[in-house]
Amino acid sequence: MKNNSRGYFLIEALASLSIVLTITFTFIPILNQIKLEEHILSQRRSIQSTLHDELQLYIWKTFKLPVNHEMKVNKRQVTFTFTKEDNLVKGCAEWNNEKDILENFCLYGFPQE
Repeated sequence: MKNNSRGYFLIEALASLSIVLTITFTFIPILNQIKLEEHILSQRRSIQSTLHDELQLYIWKTFKLPVNHEMKVNKRQVTFTFTKEDNLVKGCAEWNNEKDILENFCLYGFPQE
């Protein structure tokens, strides 16, 4: 009896290739989404840090509030708004993220007079 296993090898190779391609094409979009979210979080941290630094100016110096100004942070146009609420200075940042979704973040501080 002759043993012919060529057909079996071809089917096994095709099955293995299809499994590898399925896994590959499943993880590529997931990895792209993770990189995008990582970039959005990095940008958010940078804008929050800039807002904190800008808020310090309005806490330590007497400026006439409310104040609005725009600034570029990491190539992203951000609008900073500083107002007085009760006895606090409120600083907010507003920008469109990579997904073109409007984000807003606010910080409060006690003015030093």
